[in-house]
Amino acid sequence: MGATSGVLSIHDSLTTCYTVQKHIDESIEKLQQCQRIVALAADIEAYIQQGKLFHALKMLEELRVEISVFRGRLFPQRMSDWMHVAMRTIKDEAKRNASMWLEGVRAASLSIGEAAIHRLENQISEQYYEQDVLEKSGHAPVLGRSSSNDNVPTSPRASLSPANSGRSLVSEDSFKLPSIRVFNSDADTLRERSNIHSNYMKTALAQLSPMLRILHVFRVMSQVPELAAFYNANRLAVMMGTNASFLACACDRFEEHVKVQTEAWEARTYGYSVSNTLRGANTQLVKPCSSRLLLSKAAAKKKFDSTTTRAQDMVCELMLKKIDELLSSFYYLNWTPSTVLTQPDPSMWDLINYLKVTFAQLGQLPPAVQEAVHFASCSYLAKSLEQILSGSTVKKLNMEGIANFKRNLDVLLDFIESVPIAQLKDCFVPFSHLVDLFISGGVEAFLDPQQKDARGKYSHLSSDTVSAVLAKMKDGKSSSKAWGATFVSAPKKSIFGAKSSKK
Repeated sequence: MGATSGVLSIHDSLTTCYTVQKHIDESIEKLQQCQRIVALAADIEAYIQQGKLFHALKMLEELRVEISVFRGRLFPQRMSDWMHVAMRTIKDEAKRNASMWLEGVRAASLSIGEAAIHRLENQISEQYYEQDVLEKSGHAPVLGRSSSNDNVPTSPRASLSPANSGRSLVSEDSFKLPSIRVFNSDADTLRERSNIHSNYMKTALAQLSPMLRILHVFRVMSQVPELAAFYNANRLAVMMGTNASFLACACDRFEEHVKVQTEAWEARTYGYSVSNTLRGANTQLVKPCSSRLLLSKAAAKKKFDSTTTRAQDMVCELMLKKIDELLSSFYYLNWTPSTVLTQPDPSMWDLINYLKVTFAQLGQLPPAVQEAVHFASCSYLAKSLEQILSGSTVKKLNMEGIANFKRNLDVLLDFIESVPIAQLKDCFVPFSHLVDLFISGGVEAFLDPQQKDARGKYSHLSSDTVSAVLAKMKDGKSSSKAWGATFVSAPKKSIFGAKSSKK
């Protein structure tokens, strides 16, 4: 036993050393794997900060593979939580980039409109340019025809046909080639017109590329519907601003186009008579009479003015339609809450953000049109808000619901007051007084015929409207004791902390 004790002791020591070495190797392997995971996480954060969301997303997949083979429990759990945060950050950054892209489109809408109109104008004028080139090349009369055909004008395309070109060689003066200078000028013009289309396509691709990258990120995450919902909720306000900028640009370019093309069209229509075609190249064109020229310009100007007016009316129509869409969400608010909210509803913020973006784009329109659109939209908005309270869609109301609506209205009026249009806030005075009447608790006094002369600032309110709101509040009970037994009993202190005017 004593002889083998030393051997057994050494064996135990070797086993212990082997176990320790194994643990050390496993620890080193885990440490190296942790270093790779931490390095991947650092790269992901760097890519997110640089805006390379697709690269961050692909590296996140590599990180997921590394964590799946990691042996342990605490570290993989923490890294899994970090990956969820990183995925949410990538998604939020992608949405923020989409918002920035929409704002960029709105800011660049004028230049985009100019490029699009310039391209369209180029397509329209290509026909005129082709005709001019043919006229330069084939305007000479063809000899050898009978006298019966002398009064028939020569078509530029017909003069360049093989049959006519063969006959034109009969006389030395009947066939004339354009000079090299004309050829070079035509070639330069063709290249310039070709570049218009290519430049427009480059501009369009440059504008679309950021959004295509964002779409690719959401497609990899299999969450394209979420991006579509976010995009549709934010694009309409930008579309309205873009349409306004495009409208202003289109009106300016169309007016320039009318001035340039009217005289050219009149020259072609009235100047190229049969006699002018047969007289030769050196004969000057017969200009149209001044009265006909003035009538043509007046007709073009009238058409332009009517088109401009209709387009400006469409801006207001589209704006009112969008206001209706945004206000539809107000019908789904809780109009009989148990408590008063401390912040305005998100629906009101959506409405204010839309008005802010749209009003900013109306600067491209004439001042009179700007004011008309501002007052028309605000008047319509005030009437629509009043209809929400007094209409038949909302069945029940209580004082807490009115107080919440008052908070929303105050935020809206603060924004309207910041708009640089004089007296724009007056559009909301009747509706604001209607809400203030219920907040003050003076509804009974208002509806009392004996106190009709004491209505004060509420004298312009309709009794039918007040009665309609009152009927809804009979069924909507207030849970807050601050409002008293009935809603018409004015509290000593209003819900916003201000002292009531009633004693």
